[in-house]
Formats: sequence, structure tokens, C-alpha cells
Amino acid sequence: MTITLQDPTQERDQRARHAFPEIQGEVELRAPRTLAEDLLVSFRNGELQSETAFELTSHGGYARSVTGTITYLDMEANTFMVRSGDGDLMRVPLRDVTSAHRVATTARRQDR
Repeated sequence: MTITLQDPTQERDQRARHAFPEIQGEVELRAPRTLAEDLLVSFRNGELQSETAFELTSHGGYARSVTGTITYLDMEANTFMVRSGDGDLMRVPLRDVTSAHRVATTARRQDR
């Protein structure tokens, strides 16, 4: 039996009996960004300066919803500090966030 190896950097010999199809383009080796990474990018770009609603689920199964304005980012705890409409300051751990969306100001006025 004879085995002939082809250089993968050169164009494939079309006459060769080869089980693998020609692959065009680059392979994406990085995993897609997580929700926490997306939130950090949005925060740093100033997109989360308005009131935001967060849905959270802790590892113990406790689910809650937090709505307020992000006051600052606690980098050591990987947590957003959010000020609610009542003035309370709450922690929102990035690892627990399952969804986030900006609250429209007109919808907030109707609730009050």
C-alpha cells in the first residue's frame, strides 16, 4: 500500500481520491460571546445608561427581576450595581443574568 500525503497549504489535486471536500474560508475558532460579555460591551459603549430590566436566576434556583439604572460596575465582584426607582442599590451578578432589556420611559411613567 502506498500513501501519498498532500501539502494542505497548496491547492488540492482534483485527480486524487480524497475523502474530504475542499474547504473555503476561515474557520471561526472563538466561541460566541456570552450574555455577560455583551452586557459589558453595551455598558462600556454607554448603551445601558437608561433604565434597564434584568432577569436573574441564581445557581440555587432563586429567580428575580431587577429594574433600575446602572450606577457602576464592580469589577472585582463582576457585578453591576443598579439603583432602583425607590433609590435602593442592588447587586446584579453578571453570571446570573438570563436576559436584559432597556425600559422605555413612556412605559415607566404609566406604571407610576
